[in-house]
Amino acid sequence: MLKELALLSIVALMLAVGVGMASADGGGINDGRINTFDVASGVAIYYTYGDGYVTDEDGNQVLTEIITGIEVWYATEAGNGVKLFELSDSQIDKAVNASSSATVGIGGGHGYYLGYDRVNEAFYVYGPNYLFQWEDHYEVAG
Repeated sequence: MLKELALLSIVALMLAVGVGMASADGGGINDGRINTFDVASGVAIYYTYGDGYVTDEDGNQVLTEIITGIEVWYATEAGNGVKLFELSDSQIDKAVNASSSATVGIGGGHGYYLGYDRVNEAFYVYGPNYLFQWEDHYEVAG
């Protein structure tokens, strides 16, 4: 409980200050990253994809490409990509559904973390001097 409260305090402070905040709407680096405009940070956030079934408008199960999770990378000064962490959609769902808090810490690694803001229906990645938030358009959580 204390750890979650500390996490919420940090996220609230970062949201208020707007450290490293950027928009996820169009332009920027076109390599599939979610934070395409956030080119100066060195952090790249991606959805992972795989095959899965969805229900179409006629109620039929259709095999298609679906989002299977989120991964976060960091570019070193030498330009090498280092994967900070990856979380599957089931790990994300489990963490979000296990908590009734307005903000949920989901997981992370190497000092960077993924969270979910229920009020804004948005994910956020935060770490040292970094915060990026985007809307859950694909309903990954839930």
